[in-house]
Amino acid sequence: MSTKENQNESTFIKNLKKRKSEKFKVEPVFHDSKFELETLSYLRKQRYLDFLKIKIFLKIKFINNFPFGYILKNELDQVVGFLGTMFCTRKYDDSMLTFCNLHTWIVEKSYRLNSYLLLLEIMEKKYAITTFTPIKSLVGLYKKFGFKELQMKYRVVFFFNFLNFFKDQRFKIETDNLFIKQNLKKEDLKIYEDHHHLPCHKFIIVDKFDSSNNIFVLGSKNKKKNISIFNITHISNKNFFKKNNSMLLPIIAKKYKTLFFGQYYLDTKEIFLPQKNFFSREIDQSICVKNLPHRFSFDILYSELVC
Repeated sequence: MSTKENQNESTFIKNLKKRKSEKFKVEPVFHDSKFELETLSYLRKQRYLDFLKIKIFLKIKFINNFPFGYILKNELDQVVGFLGTMFCTRKYDDSMLTFCNLHTWIVEKSYRLNSYLLLLEIMEKKYAITTFTPIKSLVGLYKKFGFKELQMKYRVVFFFNFLNFFKDQRFKIETDNLFIKQNLKKEDLKIYEDHHHLPCHKFIIVDKFDSSNNIFVLGSKNKKKNISIFNITHISNKNFFKKNNSMLLPIIAKKYKTLFFGQYYLDTKEIFLPQKNFFSREIDQSICVKNLPHRFSFDILYSELVC
């Protein structure tokens, strides 16, 4: 960010702090805390939210002693807004950094001029922050807070290789928890353990003839317009997967009963799904990020998109 942009952001935040009213309070919401039931009750009443889906996100706890969201309270001590948070620690170079992924920012219409209070609370902590599903009307506000708007792409391909689908494979899928733990490198083991409790698929593609080619995969199966899509969130050996996806995708297809695969990415260099395909579709989606480390490798781990 340029010096001028930093100055504009600093001025904007200072002006907001001057506007801050004592009538409103922002409270962190922890699991098993006094605010949890109050928060869930508020969200359950929001007709524009899919509460059952949101509830899955709210249960996620990647690290202890961090809130799963923040609530905005009015002068009557009523909840009038919520911003969901997913905190995690991730390795960068030789240190562990705290990341915060934002989701489900909702404030009642008559209080929306005070929406910024929820974000201000998190901004002061200087975390690396991402939001992968921002409402379009809020992107401008994120940018005023110094977030960078990026265009994430979601790519879906239909893949069917008749020759590789039925013949005996040199690769197989292993889902046994103990096997996975015993065969992961330290970095992938942390990802596995952090996501172990989530409703997503974790497995190792085993090379029967060369274990050095084993690949750890984390993904989820979702339905879009009645089509089952296996979204691949994380792959431990992208280059090998990319070179051999004609053999590897049929194995996943047979195991999870789908011929459609999805991937989120920023740069075309990151694509590991087939690029020359008779059926593929790409959708652009704005995301906002702030304080990300330089050259940090993009992925959607530790977010609501994993589920």
